[in-house]
This record gives sequence, structure tokens and C-alpha cells, in this order.
Amino acid sequence: MFRQCCHLIRQWLVADRVRCAPGYGRLLGMTVGNRVLVRDRLWNVMACSRKQVFETVIVEYQLREYDGDLIARLVASMELSDVTKCELRWCQGAIESELFEEDVVPLRSQTTL
Repeated sequence: MFRQCCHLIRQWLVADRVRCAPGYGRLLGMTVGNRVLVRDRLWNVMACSRKQVFETVIVEYQLREYDGDLIARLVASMELSDVTKCELRWCQGAIESELFEEDVVPLRSQTTL
């Protein structure tokens, strides 16, 4: 039993995963059903796609306003060579803008609609 626990811990320590700041980790780890505050407005994550293009991890979220019918996209991209920075793009209709980390607050609770 002890040997199995040591083996599991060793596997976890050497696993190939992106190591980044906790705030970025929560942002990149959101799933369908999560809620997120974007510029003090509440949104639901309706869909999520993840891909890696060369050394860049890209996560795209399809969002719907919590109390409305507005649809938006939140795109987070991070260079694996510099995981201290995460570029955030906000797309709503034909308008696209850059967000700062402080503009986006992932919430821990799930919601079903």
C-alpha cells in the first residue's frame, strides 16, 4: 500500500502539465456550467474548447449573460515559454477588446440552466 502511494505521488510530480499562477489556473480550468464575472457582469459558461498551437495554449469559452440573452466569447491564450502572462480577448458581436486579469473573476460554483 505504501509503495503504491509513493508511486502515485511520483507520477503526479512528474506529470506534464502547465504550471501557472493560481488565478490563471482557475481561468484556464473553467468548464461548462461555471459562472464568471467579466467587468462586474455575471456570465454562464455554455461551451468550452481547448487547443495547443505550437507553444501556445488557447482556451475559448462561449458565454451567455446570466439574466439575459447576450452571447459573448472569452479567449485566453498563454505561451508555455512564459506562463506568468495570459492574454485575454473579449468578443461580443463585432466588438473585440483586450481584458486584464482583474476584469475576469471565475466563480467556483456551478449552475444549471
